[in-house]
Amino acid sequence: MVRGGEGTIIVGGKIVGGKLSRPDEIRGDSIEGGTSYRVAAGDSLYIPVNAAHQFIVEKGKHLALTIIKLNP
Repeated sequence: MVRGGEGTIIVGGKIVGGKLSRPDEIRGDSIEGGTSYRVAAGDSLYIPVNAAHQFIVEKGKHLALTIIKLNP
């Protein structure tokens, strides 16, 4: 759920430079491929389990999110 601001969320694709950062969580430098979604306050977006995702905020802007993560 986007609480404030605006940005882009990329979902899917392949994580570039991915490394295990904690159990069941891989972090990387960027995502190759995937689908970009422009989001703003009031929007919500479902990200499927184990789907790569990245949040992008343009310089000078902000993006405030509430994230609910359910571990299987």
